[in-house]
Amino acid sequence: MLGLPTIALADDNRFWLRDRKLSIYRPASGERQNVTFFKDGRYSQDGYRRLCWLFRDVVDGNAVIAMNISLFNLLFAQQQYLRAIGRSNPLLVLHSGYRTRRHNNTLEGAAKNSRHLVGDAADFHFRQATLEEVLALARRFRVGGIGTYSTFVHNDIGRYREWRG
Repeated sequence: MLGLPTIALADDNRFWLRDRKLSIYRPASGERQNVTFFKDGRYSQDGYRRLCWLFRDVVDGNAVIAMNISLFNLLFAQQQYLRAIGRSNPLLVLHSGYRTRRHNNTLEGAAKNSRHLVGDAADFHFRQATLEEVLALARRFRVGGIGTYSTFVHNDIGRYREWRG
């Protein structure tokens, strides 16, 4: 189990002033990228667009939406926290980001008003971290919805709630 010290790392304003980069692997498309989306005190439009493309619906025509930047910040904080406790390369393995309504409707058990539909959610796991560790980390940040599934964790920028899938 992940021995989580305080989340003071993300509570420190200096943490949020540093450059922000996500290291992501998208198995469905075979893409692997390191994307800087915040640099020199401002968001990078190029980095943001690249992340929106990575988080696209790869099942339904590569549909893209403007993703919620708060989701990228949350995932960045989780990835950085894993690095801070000694995980050298906690690659974010992205299973699902944005979903079209058509795609969402084909998924058994998917919420009718899923946060995926508006670019507020990600289904993922981190390499070098167990699902239990990712779940514990998501709980520590206490942001949005947290769903636990057999091969991934769901995190979104909605109201706080938890479930098992």
